[in-house]
Amino acid sequence: MKKINALTAAISAAGCLAIAGCASDGAARTAAQEMRFEYPQDSQHFSENDGAITFSLDVPSGNYDVVIDSDASTVISERIGGIEAAAGIKKEGKSFKVAVCDGVLDLSFSGPAHVKSVRIKAEGGKKPNGKPALFAIGDSTARNTANGAKSWGNCVSEGLVPLPEKFGSFSNNAMAGRDSVQFYNQARLEKVLLDIRPGDYVTVNMGINSRENGEIQSFRTIMRDYYIGGIRERGGKPVILLATPDGPYKDDEGNWTNWTSDFDFSANKFKNNRGDGARNGELRKIAEETGCPLIETGQLGEDYLNSLTESDVQAYNKENGTDFRTVLEMVQSWYLDHNHYKEPLGRIIAAYVLSSLSDISETY
Repeated sequence: MKKINALTAAISAAGCLAIAGCASDGAARTAAQEMRFEYPQDSQHFSENDGAITFSLDVPSGNYDVVIDSDASTVISERIGGIEAAAGIKKEGKSFKVAVCDGVLDLSFSGPAHVKSVRIKAEGGKKPNGKPALFAIGDSTARNTANGAKSWGNCVSEGLVPLPEKFGSFSNNAMAGRDSVQFYNQARLEKVLLDIRPGDYVTVNMGINSRENGEIQSFRTIMRDYYIGGIRERGGKPVILLATPDGPYKDDEGNWTNWTSDFDFSANKFKNNRGDGARNGELRKIAEETGCPLIETGQLGEDYLNSLTESDVQAYNKENGTDFRTVLEMVQSWYLDHNHYKEPLGRIIAAYVLSSLSDISETY
C-alpha cells in the first residue's frame, strides 16, 4: 500500500486537494474541496484503449464521493493491481461513493465511452458512535438460515444471544458462498468501509470458500491490505475470527464409523477445530504480521463440545423432546453438514464470540 504522507504531499503540491489530519491509523479527515477533472483536458489522469477510458488519481486512502458525466454503460471502480480476479466494483448511476484502500482512486468506463468529467470530494471526518458498533464480515459460517441453519451472526441479529452493553449495535454483513475476492468485487467490503466510524469493531473471517481463479494466491494480500488495512485506515478495529468448528456427520450410507476426521472414536473426543484448514493458518500469519487480535473460534467450539457429558444429553432430550443416546449423536443433529450448523450450536458460538470481543475491547 502506498504511503499516505507521500501521497498527500504530492496532491497538495499539485493544488488539487486540501486534506488535513490524514493518517494511516484512520484519524478523522476534514472536509475537502471538490476536485474536477475534464477529459481530454486533464489527460494525465485518463487513458484510452479500444474506446474504453480509465481514470486514475493518487489520493489518501479513505472514502470519497464521486460524480461522473459519462455515457458509459458500465463503470468499475477500485481494481486491485496484481490481483487479476479482483476485477473491481460495479457502480450504478452518475454519483456514488468509493472506498479507496490502496492510495489510488481508479474508474474504468466500458467502451465505446465518452467521458466529460469526473468530480471527487473526500468524505468529511466521522465522529465515533456513543458506543462502538459491531460489524461482521464473513461467509455462511457467520450468516446462514438456509435449510434450517442458523449461524452465530444470525443468533445475534435475531436477539437470541444478547449484544454486550459496551456495543451499541450489530450489523451482520457476512454472505454465504463468498470468498475474499467475490466479497470485495460485490462491494460487500466497501459497504462496511463506508459505514464504519472510528472505534467500531469489525470481525473478519473468510476461508471456507475459494471460487475465483487466483483467489488462493491473493488471499493474504487482499485480507491484510484491503480488509484489515482498510478497516484500520478508517479508525475501525478489526478482529480476525478463525473458522467455526467442523461438523462430524454421517456418510452417504448413514454410517458414523466411516467418518473419522472430526471425531476420535477411540478417545470419544471431538477433534474438529480445523487446525490450519479453512485458511486458519494464513489468518494466523496475518494476525501476527498486523498485530490484529484473533479469536480461535474452532478451538473454542471443540473445547465446548468435549466438555459435554451424558447429563447434558439427558437435559437436552428432556427440553427438546429428543432421544439422543450419546453426545456425538446430539452434536451431529446440530449440523447440516461439515460447515453449516443449527441454532443450538449457533447460540454457543455467538456467546463465545461476543464474550471474546468484550475481553478484547478492554485493551484494544
